[in-house]
Amino acid sequence: MLRRLALLAILTSLALVSCADAGEPPDLRMRVRWGLSETSTLPPDVDRISIDVLVGDETTADNSIHTVANLEDGDGNGRLDLIRGGLPTNVPIRMRIVGEVGGVPTYVGHVGPIVLRAGERRYVEPAMYRVGTSISVSASGVRGRVLHSATALPDGRVLVAGGFGVTTTTCPAGEPEGTRCFALAASDEAYVFDPAEGRFHAVDGGLLSARGGHTATALPDGRVLLAGGASDALLRMTPQGASTSGTYVLSIAPSDDAGEDTSLASFEIFDPELSPEVEDVDADGDPGRGAFVGAADAPTSPGRLDRARFLATASAIPGTRRVLIAGGVGGTAASTSFVVFDADRAGGYGVLAADDADELAASRVAAGSAGVGSGASASVWILGGNDARSDADLAEVWSGAADDATGASAPANAEPLLFPQEMAGVAVSRPEWSFVRPIVEPIADGENVVVIGWYGPLCEAGTMTAVFAGGAASVERCGFARRSFTIDVETGLATPTMTNNPHAFGASARLDDGRVLATGGIGALVWSVNNTIDVLTGAVDAMGAAVVSPTPLQLAEGRALHTTTALPDGGALTVGGLRFDASVMNASLPQPEVIYLAEQ
Repeated sequence: MLRRLALLAILTSLALVSCADAGEPPDLRMRVRWGLSETSTLPPDVDRISIDVLVGDETTADNSIHTVANLEDGDGNGRLDLIRGGLPTNVPIRMRIVGEVGGVPTYVGHVGPIVLRAGERRYVEPAMYRVGTSISVSASGVRGRVLHSATALPDGRVLVAGGFGVTTTTCPAGEPEGTRCFALAASDEAYVFDPAEGRFHAVDGGLLSARGGHTATALPDGRVLLAGGASDALLRMTPQGASTSGTYVLSIAPSDDAGEDTSLASFEIFDPELSPEVEDVDADGDPGRGAFVGAADAPTSPGRLDRARFLATASAIPGTRRVLIAGGVGGTAASTSFVVFDADRAGGYGVLAADDADELAASRVAAGSAGVGSGASASVWILGGNDARSDADLAEVWSGAADDATGASAPANAEPLLFPQEMAGVAVSRPEWSFVRPIVEPIADGENVVVIGWYGPLCEAGTMTAVFAGGAASVERCGFARRSFTIDVETGLATPTMTNNPHAFGASARLDDGRVLATGGIGALVWSVNNTIDVLTGAVDAMGAAVVSPTPLQLAEGRALHTTTALPDGGALTVGGLRFDASVMNASLPQPEVIYLAEQ
């Protein structure tokens, strides 16, 4: 028989009660935080609360609707009580709580996955996010970082690892007049963000090595591979043309105060289930659990890469337990090489030795990539990261082979692919698609890849006419433009795609319903960051271009060189990044924030 429970410390309290075949029912209590405030009350416009319960791997929710006007203060504590009974024990459950206004989902929060045991007392504190509004999240220690990584974990948490703190510094001798310089010092701190409670938890022990500008890739078993990066770096903002032009070109080099190369030839792995609390005193499910390990044969020391790699790109190879890591700065010929990390390597996980002849089709630093296909047909598209000299340098495709564990990469304009043509038989050249650090995301169930950006192309000086490197006597970085495109990965045909806003040095997240968010970035070489969010539906139109929603959304703070990571059920976490003042003399570091979208 279900018991009525003492409830939570807000105006409307929730008590979720499980049923069990034997033993005492668990006491699961919630303190709901509306709008993330520590002390919060039920917004007066919320008239209904909807609770979806998902059990195990089920995709169909058990839903209940609770009208606020019908709730009662059953225990006389001055608060309305909401009880949801019948929750199962000994299986993972996840709950979605929605506050409705006139039937419209206006606030959303989450619990789980958690496993309730008979007789257990469990406390959870779900945060309720207002749909369509990006909300700043208090995060001591997490705010000040750039070129960090943020990776979604299977249980809905997000790992935020490493990255650089930023300090204004004196430029080395010989820099052009007007150059601004910033010293970047890497952190060994890592945090997990729990969207259910809207809080960051420090990872016990932190990283094995301080690193920024590294890659972070989710493995199929829920672990996260961090590779390469640097311990220190120097960020230069160099005036384009005259020192008073007001436009700047960014460059980042892995070096310390003495000018020594600080790029890292190491990797480490985050395991989200390591370092659990000995006793869960708070009965909250230990949302801060997780720790880093290194080499398979020496877990307390970082594993070894083939060479140092700063600002490389990495993508999971679909249908495998392997990761392709390509390009970057540091070591011998890093920018023209790739390596494959194999979680199933004989003798323990690690990198597979590649043949010396296995090279990228072009040198790439700060490229973007995405894995498509599956198993034997899996491939990785690698785009940008250079000053392209021809269409062959714009993009390439890595693919595996039955007799070659590390596979091979070839230009995307080589047969049978037709990139960058828009239609078969119509040749076209695209110097404007020579990007640095573009957003690259699979869409349409992996049949297409959308590429968003513009920073990188060269133009004839004083014009907006893009040219390949070496294609004009006098060239400069192109200014404002939106030059995104969508690729059919089977044919290589590419279609120009217009986003609502520019997102150079922006970030992206692919939500669990297939939508893609493109956030922030810069809109021109004056380095005024923007706070815009473009929402791509995940579909392509009749011409082959990604469909962009007209819905206007915004971050709470503009930023560039940040991360945006998907959260369960239509949310995204944005962390870090930079903002420059009008003179590009000073840089500030924005607060983390969360946004949830309305259902598609």
